Amino acid sequence: MRTHTKARHKHPDFPADVIRFPVLDSLVPWTQPFPDYQPVEYTANVVLKNDRSKVPNGWADPVDPPVEELRYRVSYCGAIQIKNDRPRNPVGRTGMTGRGLLGKWGPNHAADPLVTRWNADAFELVLIKRKDTGEWAIPGGMVDAGELVSVTLKREFGEETMNEIAETGSEEVKQQLDELFSTQGVEVYRGYVDDPRN
Repeated sequence: MRTHTKARHKHPDFPADVIRFPVLDSLVPWTQPFPDYQPVEYTANVVLKNDRSKVPNGWADPVDPPVEELRYRVSYCGAIQIKNDRPRNPVGRTGMTGRGLLGKWGPNHAADPLVTRWNADAFELVLIKRKDTGEWAIPGGMVDAGELVSVTLKREFGEETMNEIAETGSEEVKQQLDELFSTQGVEVYRGYVDDPRN
């Protein structure tokens, strides 16, 4: 697996005083000695306020989840490494500990549908412009606990591309979404995504 870069840079929603400890590419792998490594600790308030052990319908893990629970989590990158009762990033050092803007300790499973079509002679792909980073992205989002990925794909695509239209309750829009996601898709990628949220 190649090294990550976004996961070592500041996310625009992080407070000004949250500065990642600098990590050179050569020092990213956990196998490389780095005795001076002193990552900043940060978990966003929005994550802490949605602690599922304290808030009904909370979407975030507790501050101190049982280590036994963490050991049973599944990652597409292999076995989860735990050190000091916390999962390690599978690629290596990020200059930060804690969860950043991510709700789960360890893997945060997301589902992003690639919706494409041929329009005359042009191949078209649905993208969104992220409000937090300003980057173009595939619409998608986090898989809720116990949720089927197919349900996540449809829900997140509707929320991120048609939210304003869908809020009107248009039956036509709902039918179009049902039709779009009624066929079996093809999985294109499964694995680690370089993400600045942690």
